[in-house]
Amino acid sequence: MSTADVLGWVLLAAILIYSLLGGADFGGGVLSALAFGQNKNEQRLLIRQAIGPVWEANHVWLILIVVLLFTCFPPAFAALSISLFIPILIFLVSVVLRGAAFAFYTSDYASPTIQKYWQLVFALASIIAPLMLGIIIGTVSSGRLRFVNGTFTGSYWQPWLGLFPIITGLHTVALFAYIAAVYLIIEAQSLDEQKHLIVVFRRVALLCSIAVFVLALFAIILAWAEAPIFFIQLVTQAWSIPLLLGILAAAIFAFSALLRNKFYLARLAAVLQIALLVISWGAAQAPYLIMPDITLTAASYTTVTQTMVLWALGLGSIILVPSIYLLMRIFKNIKII
Repeated sequence: MSTADVLGWVLLAAILIYSLLGGADFGGGVLSALAFGQNKNEQRLLIRQAIGPVWEANHVWLILIVVLLFTCFPPAFAALSISLFIPILIFLVSVVLRGAAFAFYTSDYASPTIQKYWQLVFALASIIAPLMLGIIIGTVSSGRLRFVNGTFTGSYWQPWLGLFPIITGLHTVALFAYIAAVYLIIEAQSLDEQKHLIVVFRRVALLCSIAVFVLALFAIILAWAEAPIFFIQLVTQAWSIPLLLGILAAAIFAFSALLRNKFYLARLAAVLQIALLVISWGAAQAPYLIMPDITLTAASYTTVTQTMVLWALGLGSIILVPSIYLLMRIFKNIKII
């Protein structure tokens, strides 16, 4: 296995962890925007308490993805930055606004009126950011970005405004809201004064699970028509059927566990569902970084640089992994997620 292949796996692992941690962070914002009923303020308070200690740390995985692309696959980094600069810019502005809004929204010094406006900014940015993230991923897999000798030859609007990228974006929003709702059930369960919210987030998780299934089905049908290379790779490889069946089985198990009030099992199954989904996307995407013109190998920088980056990752993980574990252990009282 070449250094480029190893770094490709590292990239996929970072995307997976970001989906599970940062995704729940974004999803919490989506659920804050959709909070309903007489206890909507209590729902928002629980969401604030849940994401408050970890929302900044979650973005370390996004930074890692960007740095790896920039240092190890600069042609792909340049191609993405140019061809998708509009959705990337919207995504980054949303991430920054979301963080600022959360800080002001939860501040004790702001007036209730000002907090209300910042809460609205936080909610909107929490929906727009994952929507753009999904659109970017869908566009990269769609084959709608074309390059001749490394130069982008298409429109800056048309590739990412297709139906397949947009459905992928909506699927990402639903998926993040789903994993956030599953996590929040456990959060509510651990606090006596908020246990009545278990019923609310259980219902939301079930609804989001259905939305995720419908949008995933729609995305696969659209991939057949609008992203043919990705679709063929997704359904015809040796791993295709086992992985796709694994995703379906995990989704059914999580749904069933929610119905039976087995919340820890539901969380485990939901995490497995998202993990298999990201892995199947990465396997279908290989060997391309951007379909169909830029492969992992073609976009690779020098082996020396990639080897040094791998060493840096190994040394950095000695500090990063225990730090993340300690953060989760202290504020979430969990051992795995």
